[in-house]
Amino acid sequence: MGFGQARARLLAGAGLAALMLSGCATTGTGSGGGDEEPPVAQAGGLAATGTSDGSNVEFVAGAGSSATISLDDENDTVTMAFSDGGLDGRTIIFEGIDGNNGKVTAGLDGQTGLQGDENFGTVTALFDEANASFAGVVELYREEEGDIFPGDAGTAIDVYALYGASPVYTGEHTVPQDDQATYAGSFQGYGTNGTETGSTPASIEIVADFGSGGVTGSLTNIETYYWDAQEQGIVKGQNIDDVAFEGTMSQDKRTYAGTNVTIGGEGSGSFEGAFYGLDAAETAGALFATDGTSSVIGGFQADRNDP
Repeated sequence: MGFGQARARLLAGAGLAALMLSGCATTGTGSGGGDEEPPVAQAGGLAATGTSDGSNVEFVAGAGSSATISLDDENDTVTMAFSDGGLDGRTIIFEGIDGNNGKVTAGLDGQTGLQGDENFGTVTALFDEANASFAGVVELYREEEGDIFPGDAGTAIDVYALYGASPVYTGEHTVPQDDQATYAGSFQGYGTNGTETGSTPASIEIVADFGSGGVTGSLTNIETYYWDAQEQGIVKGQNIDDVAFEGTMSQDKRTYAGTNVTIGGEGSGSFEGAFYGLDAAETAGALFATDGTSSVIGGFQADRNDP
């Protein structure tokens, strides 16, 4: 099986559909034809690098990058121009957009902008045209030819979790001053349960107290989908223990962040996010957590669902 075929099956086997602003051409700023410019989004977030020792993978936090993201729906590409952090000054073009059920991936083959020993990249995002926000994860693989991460010792992956305001949303972003809001949504990431490494979709719940400025939340049902060489396909592995996190809002209550993050009650990490839409109708952000054995990094998007 060729490398591209294996990667395509890896993505499909995890139940992922390619997104990154797919279908944005439905607005006046879309790329549906004529001289219209493609939709553009600004995103920030967190980063981590996972390195294989031949059997296990250790993830450590890295320097996050910001990105200007544009979709060319006609040519089926996503262009990401990065600044700051580990991707500062780089532009990467992902091809092969495919979207379904609010989750999109791109970058199976033919992407440009890879450097050094990078030989493959993907982008997966949580996006819906009706939402005011989006989140996603960029994965850049450093593998040996014909291998699939995690392979031999020294193979690695750089993961960038991104989030921001949807480029097709035209309304205002406002926040309440004293409400307590609850949110439920999805997390899309990458990580390891200590023995199996791969895509890690999960559910997320967040409680935001706009009076006190406190934010608490949890990731649950953190699944692990990894490439099994013997099966020559994607296999669902053991779940990662639940992640809990707690932090505080900025003074204007539009953003939040924290470093009180645990997996199964242990470990460390960081998270950040922001509120989007009218009256903080949505939230999106990025999270990294590790306990030294299990690790997960990714982006999340959630809608307000107060009782």
